[in-house]
Amino acid sequence: MKFNIGAKGLLQENNQVLFIEYEIDGVLYYALPGGAIEPNETLADCVVREFWEETQIAIKAEQLLLVNEFINKNPKGVADDWKNGIHQIEIIFKVSRTSPIDTLHKLIKPKADFGMKGIKWLDKKALSSIKYYPDKAVDWFFQDAEIDEITPNMYQMKYQ
Repeated sequence: MKFNIGAKGLLQENNQVLFIEYEIDGVLYYALPGGAIEPNETLADCVVREFWEETQIAIKAEQLLLVNEFINKNPKGVADDWKNGIHQIEIIFKVSRTSPIDTLHKLIKPKADFGMKGIKWLDKKALSSIKYYPDKAVDWFFQDAEIDEITPNMYQMKYQ
């Protein structure tokens, strides 16, 4: 089983949230930009680096919003290093841009993860009808909090 600790960023602008769009086994999934921490890297530095790699948008980490843990012993249609299962702890930060966005609608490929198609802005109405990865963790958070009034929460979900 693969173990990861990572950081993700929640970027909100104009009542929309920026997501990474993935297609795995013909199904679209959405996740916040971010990824695994590297040795000697802080969580805040990790989210800044990963956000840039996946979106080409420069950001700064502002406040820690959410700690999410998930265990999936049998993930379907994932990258080779997850085939035997994944145990992941994600630290989700509220982030803000430090430069203008000029990449809103282009596909991002500089360091694309397995199944990554690109980036997509979604408004609050769309959040109830999309599939998140991991299932329900981010969905739960957005249903519990007003999108323009984010408050720190802690959440844990395990998958068998």
